Amino acid sequence: MMKPTIEHTFPFRYDRRKEVMIVYRADRSDGETISLYDLKACKDELDDMRKHYQFFCPACSDKVILKLGNRQAWHFAHQPDSPCVWAKTGETLEHGEGKQAIFNWLKSFQLKPKIEQYLPELKRRPDIFVRLNDQPVVIEIQRSHIQPELFYKRHFTYVDAGYVPVWIGLQPSCEHWKLSIKSLSQLDSFLIRPTPVPHAIYFVPKASHWVLYSRFHYLQPRKTLLQITHPPLMTSPQTLLLNPSSLLIQDEKLKKEQLTSLFKHWKKQTITKRSKLFLNLTVTERKLLPLVQRYQINLNYFPAICHLPLRNLYLIDTPPQLWQTWVVIAIINDTPLNEKLNLSSITETFHHYSHYFHFTLRPSTEHPKKIIRTLLEEYFQLLCFFNVLVRVFPGVYKVIHHVTLNKTLTTLYNDDLYVMDKLIKYLDMQNK
Repeated sequence: MMKPTIEHTFPFRYDRRKEVMIVYRADRSDGETISLYDLKACKDELDDMRKHYQFFCPACSDKVILKLGNRQAWHFAHQPDSPCVWAKTGETLEHGEGKQAIFNWLKSFQLKPKIEQYLPELKRRPDIFVRLNDQPVVIEIQRSHIQPELFYKRHFTYVDAGYVPVWIGLQPSCEHWKLSIKSLSQLDSFLIRPTPVPHAIYFVPKASHWVLYSRFHYLQPRKTLLQITHPPLMTSPQTLLLNPSSLLIQDEKLKKEQLTSLFKHWKKQTITKRSKLFLNLTVTERKLLPLVQRYQINLNYFPAICHLPLRNLYLIDTPPQLWQTWVVIAIINDTPLNEKLNLSSITETFHHYSHYFHFTLRPSTEHPKKIIRTLLEEYFQLLCFFNVLVRVFPGVYKVIHHVTLNKTLTTLYNDDLYVMDKLIKYLDMQNK
């Protein structure tokens, strides 16, 4: 069996330095819809077609002109003053190239993908439609910022109608390392799919190369340590798009390398936070300050177990020492010993006060309350490990120790080292 390959079948040449907005489809005057993606025709044949037919925009029905130049993608052009949305929001050459390459990749597995297949019940044309394992899958390729309202509308319109939406980012070049510290944009956050494991899919059109991001570890609000995986091109669409778990397995060496890197940066960040001078307060710091000052401490005197590197910490932009300190002071220490805590009610409380304290979650397709519960559940699990809580039932915990707040800075530095040492051993056990 021959290995699947992606052949670039664009019938044009272009200048990559230009970000030209283009439209590839038009309705012909004989009633047929012409797509320059699918049409296998040379320039002479298209030139002859241009002489015998007129072309009209499928969106606005205005007349468009078939452009067959040598420096730009062959495309249909509106008049310069056209009010049509397609005339203003076509797609870049890079987007078109990525779309065609992914289409060809799907076809190489004897699938029947459709580029910009019209879905009448949704009145939408996804970049690519294909059936995988009898599931209708829509693929949206995104290379630039998208407004949250527009993203959510598109995504949940597909979900509510029974489609599986897969968002794929475009990258200009390959990344050959296995671990990296990256600044995740809002678009990167949208691309993260929570199941089967948190991951994001990217495609490099220039190299016909797949890239997966996974195992996200928060370092700072704009810095995330993550694993980069390079699936082979012959990886099946069913695996890559629906169930990439097998592609994201870490060997022991990579696990150890990532943990070492995480705690190296975490130790540095903790020292920085301990020594911070609060000359300019963020909104969250300003709201939280009166609460900690009740205990005669400042914001940099947070307990060592209020700065824990949770696995799901990438889901929230607010620094952990702020929201975890609030959880300890306002919830755990305020609960009498041997009294129970209900995770559902605490999730509601967190969600309610998040607006006041400006606890900011990263954009996600998950509901905010589900994200908050995920964060709290993982945090409570670690507080059980440090003998602050004990788990009674799923979602129910009992307070067995209160957290001491009044400590000297020297003591807190020692506590940080102790906590990090125990966490390394704990995570080592979890990874085995």
